[in-house]
Amino acid sequence: MDFVEKLKPFFPVSGMATDQNGLIKAIIIYLVCAIVAGVILGVVSHIPFIGLIVGIVGAIVEIYVVVGICLSVLTFLNAKNN
Repeated sequence: MDFVEKLKPFFPVSGMATDQNGLIKAIIIYLVCAIVAGVILGVVSHIPFIGLIVGIVGAIVEIYVVVGICLSVLTFLNAKNN
């Protein structure tokens, strides 16, 4: 089983990137998720103890978005080559 195939259940939006329109939609969805999470985390991060937890959650969201975009590009390239 391919490594990309193992990650697909955790990144369902990346599966729609089989053509150019799907790739653009997937990237936009991931970017919107990152922006919304950033705004929410920015507002909540000013609370003293919760700021530390929110910082960790923000880092996890950033990693998820980066991996999701990379997976979308790999899915697109795989579909293009087949």
